[in-house]
Amino acid sequence: MRSLLHERRYWMSEDKESASKKGGWGQKKEGEGLGQQRRVFFAALMIITILLLLQIRPGWAVGNLHLGQMEIHPGFMLRETYYKMVDVDYPERGADLVSAYSPGLRAEWPIRRHTIKADWLWDFVHYREHSDWDYDGWRLSTTGNFLFGQGGRQLALDLGHVQNKIDEPAELTEGRRMRTENRYSSKLGLNCNDNLRLDFSYSLATYRYSDSALSLDNRNEDHYETSVNMRIKPKTTIFLLGQYYQIDYRDSRRYTDDSSTWILGPGIRWEATARLSGQIRFGFSRKKYQEGEEINMTVATVNLTHRLSERTRFEFGLEKGDREYSWLKMDKSGNLVEDFNKYTLHQARISLDHQLTYKLRALSGFTYEFDKYRNTVNRYGRPQNPRRDSIYAWRIGLRYQPQEWLAADLRFENRHRQSSGGEAGSDYDNQIFSFSLGLLL
Repeated sequence: MRSLLHERRYWMSEDKESASKKGGWGQKKEGEGLGQQRRVFFAALMIITILLLLQIRPGWAVGNLHLGQMEIHPGFMLRETYYKMVDVDYPERGADLVSAYSPGLRAEWPIRRHTIKADWLWDFVHYREHSDWDYDGWRLSTTGNFLFGQGGRQLALDLGHVQNKIDEPAELTEGRRMRTENRYSSKLGLNCNDNLRLDFSYSLATYRYSDSALSLDNRNEDHYETSVNMRIKPKTTIFLLGQYYQIDYRDSRRYTDDSSTWILGPGIRWEATARLSGQIRFGFSRKKYQEGEEINMTVATVNLTHRLSERTRFEFGLEKGDREYSWLKMDKSGNLVEDFNKYTLHQARISLDHQLTYKLRALSGFTYEFDKYRNTVNRYGRPQNPRRDSIYAWRIGLRYQPQEWLAADLRFENRHRQSSGGEAGSDYDNQIFSFSLGLLL
């Protein structure tokens, strides 16, 4: 159920802020009537479908549709999101109501000890006040899990491919931003004996934009990873993890932004008690850009989970690492400007979930993030003081799940960012109120 009911990235992620950056209440655009008709149609279809399914015997409604040995799981998600953004530098960003409808389909095909899966999801997104920002996109994911061997020695092979095709408004421009993403992944795991395991993985991500101007962002990202895992106690494992990343921009004008990164370090996973478990990993990172800049730093992640009771779960996390992102923006003169940012992330987060009843769960969380940018010049080549961002975010919510195949979420999130760099648009207060209803048969 997770693949269809997870948080949608276009309104919740920091790297994808287009939904909260793009304007306030304004005049209705041509074509909004068609968008409203689409909303009414999908809402009516969703209500009718749920009413019909509630009358069907439970055995059919938990994923028992079969085509031979293959299980078929149709699904649908409806989400309404209201956001309000307070930005001193861009007061017109204001607020809007965003509707999203996501039909989907999952297929699972078990073959002895192996499994082949496919997930398809299509998003239709509509803005009430800015219907010219409406967009749609689809995602297709295929995976294969293969297991060979018996006893202590086993060989596991995982293969995957994910394709995203999205047509959406470009960042702070009047045009469209059409892109296709492909992610290919493979993982090989070898259990040498009951206490020793070796893992090897490789993934390739490609990003392609159809617009010739935006093609500056076309790139390939390669990721190699290997680890040695040794169990020293029945519920404690130590490991050594090595990673190599490579980013290759396809346009020769961005040759200097190409980079390669090495990360190496130890870690430990444990389950101290039936209620306390976690993982700690730290290491050393070395990143080198084609232009010659080299960045060396320590990296670390901490994840702890403590079940305070059978109904209450507490989670704590820390992270430090290197980050970068690239935006192509249109300036006031109509010129396309590259905004390439490099920074070090420091993040702490906590969450508390409590099962109020068998069907109702309360969710809450708080995140603090400090981003230390290394850019000494702005996007126009003029000197600037390195930017420093402090981000505070808290969220509360309720999840109601009357059936295994049906869930409803009601959530509120407040996000505040304060920047010492003084760049226009860096400071904001963002409030997001959302309701979602999803089903997966």
